[in-house]
Amino acid sequence: MPNAFALAVLAVWPVVALVVFASPGARVRLARTTAWMMFLPAMFLPAAAELPLPALPPLDKHRIAFLSIAAGLHLFHRPRMQGTGRGLWFPRALMAALAACLFETIARNGDPLVYGPTKLPGLTTHDGVSALAGLVLDRYVAFSVGLHVFRTEDDLRALFRVLTRCALIYLPLAAFEVRMSPQLHYWIYGYYQHAFGQMARGGSFRPLLFMAHGLTVAFFGALCFTAAVGLHRVRDRERPRPWVRLGGIALLLVLCKSMASILYSVFALGMAPLLRRTAGKWVLLAVAAVVITFPITRFTDVFPTDEIVALAARVSEERAASLQFRFDNEDLLLHRAMERPAFGWGTWGRNRVYSAWGDDVAVTDGQWIIVLGVFGVVGLAGLLLLTLVPLLRFLWNQRRMAPDARTLAGQLALMVTICTVDILPNAWGDLLPLAFAGALFTLSGELARRRHGVDAQRAGAPGARPAPDATAARPARGGRSSDRTAVPIRP
Repeated sequence: MPNAFALAVLAVWPVVALVVFASPGARVRLARTTAWMMFLPAMFLPAAAELPLPALPPLDKHRIAFLSIAAGLHLFHRPRMQGTGRGLWFPRALMAALAACLFETIARNGDPLVYGPTKLPGLTTHDGVSALAGLVLDRYVAFSVGLHVFRTEDDLRALFRVLTRCALIYLPLAAFEVRMSPQLHYWIYGYYQHAFGQMARGGSFRPLLFMAHGLTVAFFGALCFTAAVGLHRVRDRERPRPWVRLGGIALLLVLCKSMASILYSVFALGMAPLLRRTAGKWVLLAVAAVVITFPITRFTDVFPTDEIVALAARVSEERAASLQFRFDNEDLLLHRAMERPAFGWGTWGRNRVYSAWGDDVAVTDGQWIIVLGVFGVVGLAGLLLLTLVPLLRFLWNQRRMAPDARTLAGQLALMVTICTVDILPNAWGDLLPLAFAGALFTLSGELARRRHGVDAQRAGAPGARPAPDATAARPARGGRSSDRTAVPIRP
C-alpha cells in the first residue's frame, strides 16, 4: 500500500515538469530536457501506485510523466512543435481507426459473464469512454512526444547521452540491492511493488529499484546498452567516454541477471556494423516478420515451443521451467482470445480464464496476448503498426542519410525492434518504446530529407539555394573589406 509520500510525489511531478519546461535552459536544449523528463519518472517515481480519477483511467507514473511533457511542450514550446505537421497524419489516422474498433469491442461485449461466484459485468458506453482515454494515454501521447521533439541528429545524440547516463546512475543502486536485497522502494515509498520472492536469483537478488519488476530494470539496461553502442560507433566525445558507458552498462546487465536482456544487448552489438549493409536490413525485416506471424504460428502450433524450451534447459533448468510456464499460460489465453478474435473481450478481466469455482487460473506475461485478448486482432495490429511502421520507414530511407546519422538512427531502430520483440515474452513496463517509435518515425524522414537537401545544394540542383562563396567575400591580405554584407555568416 503506497504511503502518503508516494502519492504526493505523483501529484507534484506535473508541477516539477512544467517548471522545468518553462526554464530558459529548456528552450535551448529541448531534446535533452525532454529526455530527462521521460527517464527520471520511470527511474525514480513510485511503481504500482496510481492516482484515481472519476470516470477515467487512473494515472500511474508513466501516464503522468508523458502527460506532463505534453503539457509543457504545448504551453511553452508550441512554435518549435509546429514544424512536425507532416508526420502527424500517421498516429492520428491510426488512433481514429483504433477508436472506432474500440467501440465495436464495447458493442460486442454487452453480455455479463458468470463463473461461479465471480461475476463480470457487460460493457457499456461509459466503459468505452474510459477505454478510449486509456488508449490515448497509453498509445498516442507517448508516440506524439517522440514524434514532435526528436527531429535532428543532435536531438538523437542528446537522447542517447541522457539514456546512457541514466544507466550509470542506476549502476551503484543496482549493486546495492544485489547485495542488500531490493529495499530502496520500500524504504522510501513504504511498500514492495512486486512479489519479493521473485527477485531472488542465483544465490543473491535481482535489483528492483523503482521499477515494476527486476526484468523491467534489465530491459531498461539493454536499451541503454544499445544507445551506448551507437555513441561508441560515431565516436561521441562527450564525457563519460563511450567505452566507459559500455562497460558500466554491461556491468548493470550482469547485475540484473536476465538472460533475455543480455541476448538483446548481444544482438544490438552484433547488428551495429551490419546496419550500413544490406544484410542488416534483411535481418530487421526477418525479425519484424517473426513478430507479425508469431500469434498465427502459436495458434496453429507451428512455433517451435518445445525446441526453445529444450534449448533453454541446456542453459538452466530453472529458466526452462519458467519458459514452459509462460507457454502453457499463453495456450490457455490464446484459445480464450480466439473465441472472439476480431475485437476481443474488452476490459474488466473478461479476457482471462476462470475455473468453475471462479478462480483466475491463467497468468498473463506477454503484451501481445494481453492486447489480443482485450482488443482482438484489430487492437494487436494497431499496436504493431505503431512500432513496425517507423522501423519500415527507416529501412526505406536509411541509404539517404549521412553516415553518422544513419548509425545513430539505426541504433534507435534496433531499440524499437527489441521493444517489439519483447512484447512476445513480457508486458511493457513503461511507455518508452512508443516514444522511441515516434522519434524513429520523424527521424527516418527528417534525416534523409536533410541529407538529400545538402547533396542537392552541393550538386547545384535547380531551385537549391547556393552556398555562400567565402573566397569572394574574403578581403585581400593585409586589407579590410569595405562591404560588411559580403562577409558570409558561418552557421
